[in-house]
Amino acid sequence: MPALGLPSGVLLSALRALEARRTTRPHRLGGERRRRRGASGAAQPQRRIYFGDIAPAWLRTLAKRWARWRITSVTHSPAAAAGTTSALRSFCRWLASEHALPATPRELTRGLLERHLARVHARELSTGQKRRLLSNLRSFLDDVRMHEWAPGLPGNATYFDGEIPRGSTRRLPRFVDEFVMGQIERADNLARLPDLTTQTAGRDPDRDRAALDRCAPAAV
Repeated sequence: MPALGLPSGVLLSALRALEARRTTRPHRLGGERRRRRGASGAAQPQRRIYFGDIAPAWLRTLAKRWARWRITSVTHSPAAAAGTTSALRSFCRWLASEHALPATPRELTRGLLERHLARVHARELSTGQKRRLLSNLRSFLDDVRMHEWAPGLPGNATYFDGEIPRGSTRRLPRFVDEFVMGQIERADNLARLPDLTTQTAGRDPDRDRAALDRCAPAAV
């Protein structure tokens, strides 16, 4: 199959934009700006981790402690930590709507988690969204219990593997439809594509995007 300018050009443009975001944007934790780097030394993208919806106060304090521990130990990226606190905020909003906010760790019972489980399964969410809400909450509770940060937290206040939806094992096909390839490989269409592969620095991204917008393949 001949080399195609369009896929390479789009990929190069996307990689340049992604690298710029990674290297120039700081990470924020609870309103505090700080630069975070992963184990490889590469700067991580900015994330703002919100705690305002987490209640009561003892649970919010635990969430902040957990997030700082996860990020500073480099076992979670800022984005992953933000995903977990987002699941915790969703859980707390549901608790507030049920007038069931636990005053102490001892009141965060398995019964509450089972009710929340039923509510998540009943929501019109994708399987992946439901899995993230439940698995992130489970990870947080298991970490808190492991470190004994919340004395009195019931030992069974968690979710089990059979209760969390599994992700799909199906993979999307890694090929381009023959009809689409036929359009792209036509000589007149290839001639209209800009050459973005001969230079990788000093280009104007806006000009590159405009050039690509002007060269959509003509209909067969």
